[in-house]
Amino acid sequence: MWTAIKLAVRMARVLALPLLLATCRDNRFRDGPEAVRLATQACELTDWKNPWYLGTLAAAYAQMWDFEPALKWQRAALADEQYAQREDVNARQRIALYEAHEEYIEP
Repeated sequence: MWTAIKLAVRMARVLALPLLLATCRDNRFRDGPEAVRLATQACELTDWKNPWYLGTLAAAYAQMWDFEPALKWQRAALADEQYAQREDVNARQRIALYEAHEEYIEP
């Protein structure tokens, strides 16, 4: 049972923390390299098929001012039909930010 709990905690950390580290309004909590590391783990754990984690990886790269991979991963996320339906405006705004060499910060 403890193994399952430890795994659940690890998964929650790997899947939720990178978005906070990449996009938090409070600069003290942003950490681009750690956000990229954790978002990459989340993408690996989901076989690079979860567009929300791809979008998180994009935001993490943008937080480090590395806009080529930010654009690559945001566009990959937007290629998913469900993601595009739910996140279209927000995703396109992020692409515009990354094209303008700006990071995305949660409102």
